[in-house]
Amino acid sequence: MANTGDFNKTILTKAGKEMIAKSQGGQTLRITKVILGDGILTASDHIEDFTAVKSPRLSANIADFTNGENGLYTVQFRMSNANVDAGFWLREMGIMAQIDEGAEALYAYTNASGQGNFIYDKTTPLQERVYDIDFGVGDAENIEIVINSSIVYVTLQKFEEAMTAHDKASTAHAAAFKAHNEDTAAHKNFVAATASAAGTRGMVPAPGIGTQNKFLRGDGLFADPPTRLDIDIIKLIYPVGSVIELTNDTDPNKIWSGTTWVKMDAGRVLIAAGTYTEGAGDAAQTYTYALGDKGGEAKHQITADEVAKHGHDLTIDSTSIRGSLHVRANDAATSGVFRVQADNIRSEGNADHNLRDRNIELNADHGHTGSVKESGGDQPHENRQPYEVVFRWKRVADANTATVSIQQAAHQNITVQVDGTAHTKTFVAPVNTQYEAQVVADEGYTAGVLSVKDTED
Repeated sequence: MANTGDFNKTILTKAGKEMIAKSQGGQTLRITKVILGDGILTASDHIEDFTAVKSPRLSANIADFTNGENGLYTVQFRMSNANVDAGFWLREMGIMAQIDEGAEALYAYTNASGQGNFIYDKTTPLQERVYDIDFGVGDAENIEIVINSSIVYVTLQKFEEAMTAHDKASTAHAAAFKAHNEDTAAHKNFVAATASAAGTRGMVPAPGIGTQNKFLRGDGLFADPPTRLDIDIIKLIYPVGSVIELTNDTDPNKIWSGTTWVKMDAGRVLIAAGTYTEGAGDAAQTYTYALGDKGGEAKHQITADEVAKHGHDLTIDSTSIRGSLHVRANDAATSGVFRVQADNIRSEGNADHNLRDRNIELNADHGHTGSVKESGGDQPHENRQPYEVVFRWKRVADANTATVSIQQAAHQNITVQVDGTAHTKTFVAPVNTQYEAQVVADEGYTAGVLSVKDTED
């Protein structure tokens, strides 16, 4: 007995022994399931005479078995309380069997002698338990164990044992795959598509000799890849209107023959076309830039309207005004800016008391001279941001070009020189471009005569 706690040795019943005898006569002994119960053995019980467990409570399907030595088998079953309505003490187990498709009978029995384990009802879920029961089959033949595949799972130990045995088999991997791949009937090529019918998936057909640089098309043919000239790629990357900047004097018209580029105005920066507003409220200022507009200046002469409001210090020269006035009873003395304007004598009774009326005049002009000093050099101010100079090119509509195809022949090499560039395959050049062609033959061969053929698209 194994993994069954306090259970005793499994004992064959009389029915079990009869089944073994029948299996020796050619019939099939089928081990079908395990019945669990809570029956208690008494002194008068004889297990060999049992036809069923004493108090059956639960049926368990067989999940696995092992064919041991000397007529011993081990069956494994799993038990959970998912279908247990009332808890019970697991004290007895019975192995059920049948001959061929006949009625099931108790084949073997074991009991825990009053010990056992309590199985709670389904309101207290338990993890599934795994039990192994060892039992004898003697000299029985044609034994069949009925396994419920829905509850079968492999243990780590058995998985590792199976994998080890599998890996050691000579036909496990490489040999089997080799035989499969060499079987011409094992694989079918895909069915090609047509203009009116879709293809079906399948294996890639084997490419023939000389097709190493070809690709497989949907119509099932190996074909040369479509050629795209370098100039076509340039035209895709830089459509008409593109702008490039270079830090050297490379001319894109020369390196990308077949496209037309013009230098853009020197000393200008690029800004995005559109409208934008600076500031907010009454101070908001909106600017609109149309594509192709030009504006701005490197240096700017400030006008009076552009000068910020400001003031100046004024220096004024002072002028002294001086004079003196001295008046006596019968006389008046003046100097400087004062003078006697009139001298009238007025009599008051006698000559000694005559009075003089004198008008005194201030005879002076007064003014000030002021000057404001000039400042500034009257020069335009620098209006440029920090900069680094590059060459800027803009691609414009292409000039009229021609595609030149060079057809190389065996044992000779044709080279066409255009503007210092050597071409040995198809290239594009502006119409009326001057070129020089040369044919060089391999050693031992005579160079052929170069011929030029005009074609029209």
